Amino acid sequence: MPTQIGDRLRFGPTTLPPVTEVERQSTVVVSFVTTPQAAAHLLPPCFEPAERPVLSVTYQQLENVDYMRGRGYNLVNVAVTAVLATAGGPLTRTCPVVIWENNTMPIIAGRELHGNPKIYGDVSGLTRDGDTAAWDCREYGTLLLRGEVGELRPLPADRLARVNRASVDSEIFGWKSIPGRDAPDADYPTLIHGSTSFEQGWSGVGRVEFATPTDDEAPYSAVVLRALAAVPQVQPRPAFVGVGSAKLFRNRTERLA
Repeated sequence: MPTQIGDRLRFGPTTLPPVTEVERQSTVVVSFVTTPQAAAHLLPPCFEPAERPVLSVTYQQLENVDYMRGRGYNLVNVAVTAVLATAGGPLTRTCPVVIWENNTMPIIAGRELHGNPKIYGDVSGLTRDGDTAAWDCREYGTLLLRGEVGELRPLPADRLARVNRASVDSEIFGWKSIPGRDAPDADYPTLIHGSTSFEQGWSGVGRVEFATPTDDEAPYSAVVLRALAAVPQVQPRPAFVGVGSAKLFRNRTERLA
């Protein structure tokens, strides 16, 4: 049974608030269009790939997270545009296929409460050198992936406003899957709600390098990297870097089936 996560607790109220607030966050998004066949290979069985799926690699550096009492953590979220058949018709959202984080508390909470595919990774801080922002993620010192955005240019006020309008009530898919002896103990899609507000934003040219470590070098992530490295990059999209604040509406997570 979980400790200090959920409602049935032995030691008092949960330390996780209904809405988590992040005072400052830096976000880097690098994405490209891929093929439906490649996207289907990455998605859980309850989802179908979008007709023109986009694979996005989102890096975030989160600072002063409320329940961490001033601490923070870094993450890398690899996601694919997916479609879910619902009673109200098809729903298209971004579906994470792997999220590396460098702190175990949000990993446990995200997996148990939301159905996020989180695993541990040594995710670096964000570095800025002139007009380039970069980061990397490692396992036991072995490089897993590295991302950068160069030729950064500030977004005009009207474009930043459009980004914020799109981010004020964002939704992503999750998949809560808990294995059992003969059949899954839980197996259903979720919808996770969040909100991001950017004070500054830049556009640029992005690049992600997926390494191919051996199973001995990266025993948890090697199989994931082999799949990601094989995904065709059909068409790159403009990259984005932003700085602002964020919220996670833990109390609005929905079970979709």
